[in-house]
Amino acid sequence: MLVKAMEKKDFNLLADKLQETFEYEISEDLQDASAEEISDKVYDDLIKVYDEKEEAVGSEVFRRIERYIMLEVLDSKWRQHLKDLTELREGIRLRSYGQRNPIHDYKIVAFDVYNEMIDAIKRETSSFILKLRVRSEEDTNNLTHEEVSNVKYEHNENEMIGDDVPNDAANEPRRPLSRRERRERERRNV
Repeated sequence: MLVKAMEKKDFNLLADKLQETFEYEISEDLQDASAEEISDKVYDDLIKVYDEKEEAVGSEVFRRIERYIMLEVLDSKWRQHLKDLTELREGIRLRSYGQRNPIHDYKIVAFDVYNEMIDAIKRETSSFILKLRVRSEEDTNNLTHEEVSNVKYEHNENEMIGDDVPNDAANEPRRPLSRRERRERERRNV
């Protein structure tokens, strides 16, 4: 009885994760199937969805879309990776107090962080590609006003760059920011 409850819980967790990551609805028929059967069925279905999207827009266009998504994900994950390494470098010296070699620990932890980044890139890229909504040219021409109204382009001709800065600060000469000031500004913006 307990084993069945655990399997049902695991199946529900898998179904939730697949829905969240790929917007894939797993069939309830697979609840009693083996892990290998579930894996094969999900893999085949996701490949089928991928192929359908590729056929809808054409192979060349789909490769450009894939490349764009991959570069965007890679860029964001690489920036986060560099921030993580900076934080690791700042905190790794504390390990020497525990009689551990901080350089050796840094290498080990940095390698783990790098592998996590690679896994996240693969996961997010596949997630974005499989969640992608592909529309034909006819569909995009027939969009209703409500669907198009999500996009807003605004620019006030009277606004100038720096108008949000108080007048006192606008008149002061600008100096380059120190490393600490740049880090603080990045932390506030992120």
